[in-house]
Amino acid sequence: MKTLGRAFALFVAILGLLTSALPCGPSYVTPIFEYDSSPEDPYANFAAGGLGIIKPGFHRPVLYAAYRYLNGGSFSSGEQTALVQVWEADFDNKNYLDTSVSEAVQAWVDKRKDVVGQDEKTPDIYTDRGSGYEYFPNCAKNAFETATETLTDRVATHGPSDPGVVAWLNGQDAVFANCSNGKKLPEQAPPGSPDWLQKDRAYQIAAASFYSLDYEDAKRRFSEIAQDTDSPWQETAEYLVARTLVRQASLTKDQEKAAGFYAEAEQRLAKFGSGKFAESAEQMLGLIKYRIHPKERLSELARNLTNGGNSNFRQNVIDYSWLMDRYEAEVLNAEEKRKQDEISRQEANNTANTRSSGTESANELNEANSSGVAVNTAINAVRNADQSSRSEYKDHRGAPRVNEDDIEISVYSDDGKENWSFFVRSDATDEDAIAAAEQISGQLSETIKNRIRDARRTGYSLRFSNSQQTGHEMYYGSEKMTLSLLPDYLRSDELTEWLYLYPIQNNEAYLYSLSKFRSTNSDLWLMTALSKADTNSSQLIRLLDAAARTSHSSPAFQTITYHQARLLLELGKKSEAKKLLDDTLTAGDPLTVSSRNQFMALRLKLADSFGEFLKYSLRKPFAFDFDGESGTIQQFIDEEKKWYD
Repeated sequence: MKTLGRAFALFVAILGLLTSALPCGPSYVTPIFEYDSSPEDPYANFAAGGLGIIKPGFHRPVLYAAYRYLNGGSFSSGEQTALVQVWEADFDNKNYLDTSVSEAVQAWVDKRKDVVGQDEKTPDIYTDRGSGYEYFPNCAKNAFETATETLTDRVATHGPSDPGVVAWLNGQDAVFANCSNGKKLPEQAPPGSPDWLQKDRAYQIAAASFYSLDYEDAKRRFSEIAQDTDSPWQETAEYLVARTLVRQASLTKDQEKAAGFYAEAEQRLAKFGSGKFAESAEQMLGLIKYRIHPKERLSELARNLTNGGNSNFRQNVIDYSWLMDRYEAEVLNAEEKRKQDEISRQEANNTANTRSSGTESANELNEANSSGVAVNTAINAVRNADQSSRSEYKDHRGAPRVNEDDIEISVYSDDGKENWSFFVRSDATDEDAIAAAEQISGQLSETIKNRIRDARRTGYSLRFSNSQQTGHEMYYGSEKMTLSLLPDYLRSDELTEWLYLYPIQNNEAYLYSLSKFRSTNSDLWLMTALSKADTNSSQLIRLLDAAARTSHSSPAFQTITYHQARLLLELGKKSEAKKLLDDTLTAGDPLTVSSRNQFMALRLKLADSFGEFLKYSLRKPFAFDFDGESGTIQQFIDEEKKWYD
């Protein structure tokens, strides 16, 4: 007990020192003993098979990993890393997509210096395109990798000072200038240029059109290169025609047009069954199926992820989880609407019955009429005041929308008394937009001209960023999924069915899980049934007998044993529950920290002395929480030290 007391005093002292040293309070360090929706830190342990007690509240990508282990599968080290990345993005509500391009950009910048020297100022390179909070990755990592690889080859073949190499680099700089805004095509190769430069320049111009979002021009140019058997870019260009169609589809507002673009891209990508673009084509086809064949894609992903061995594992986990979220939202939104419609029908019937009974009094009607007069008087007063204030307001309106992709420009003056609103073509320049504004109001100040320039660029970017389709739909209402709501197409694959079913806690889900266990005799369905069982559940004794025979080596062992002990305790079989818990806590089987804490909490309910109470009250944190971040005490101290000299 002295050792225990000293450890507790030391722990309190550490917390006291830490919380007193941290600025901008109040901030608290809180021990974390278990999570309800995710495994314990570090997540890599769960990804490696240290499942512990599998809770129904775990997020679906986590439950997927558990399912694979429960069915005798495993994950490679690369797949485990990918799982952790997906979980961290899911738990922290961060971007799932791996769009980091900084290393590729830096490699390109370093390679440029072979030609331009170390002292030249590097041009600004922005890889995202958009405005405000609406951005999307335009120039991806492979664009810079391809440019770096090509420049390396051209320098090695012709030398860094060769005029053709210098011209090539200038053209590539023009290509990357389109990553963030505008449209700037490289100049045609000078007359008499070597054939290699002419072929490269044709590809650079097509790429510039792609990054400037002029997809029709890009498709035309890539198609021409794909027909040129002498071009080193022939195969690349053929693949990029399909990629252009996919990008065009993902950013178009017209869903019918998008479906057509996807269908054409699907046909083109099917040709890349082998070769250097086979893997990329497979990824693109997965995206297309996700967009236009979502139900088939869900079933395909369920089979792939159950069996393993696919090259696009990380993205497949994301797509599968997102599709499950999408269909859950579809089912629950429909159920929510059904209930709302039912309420509306009931209210309509009640209103009709009330009216037919003639309960409305003359006084109520007179009061309503008086209120109506007062409201109309107030509305008229507001209208008069609004008309008075608008007498000084100038609204300059110009050309209306002519084409679907015309850009709308709206700019206000500093005092808010003037507004310029008009449309320009999507390929209009800043000066074209200013000229259109001056046509409707005369000479403009330089301040207003700058605002029009900004508005034109913003409008151009938002044409595409507002059309983006993330494809991730979630349900945020209060309805809960039930087995009866689950349609047949979401129950055709065991993985999908189990991921929907495991979180459901009611008797219907219990009975179904029980029937699945009886037909399969698997630990998966035994664990699932036990997690939903209570003292009134049918055939509970049969389940408890099966639980007692579960192998300690089973990935489901800790979960099954926990619910076995819970149910024995609820049934009043205290001696059996105590023995089971004591055996579990003292056995040599490795328990995760959070699992041990949960077993200790159950055992605490059976404490029959003050000593036992103290013994089983002690829980060990696997991490600490500080201002919403989890980590160790030392990590928090190291982080806070960064703020001090």
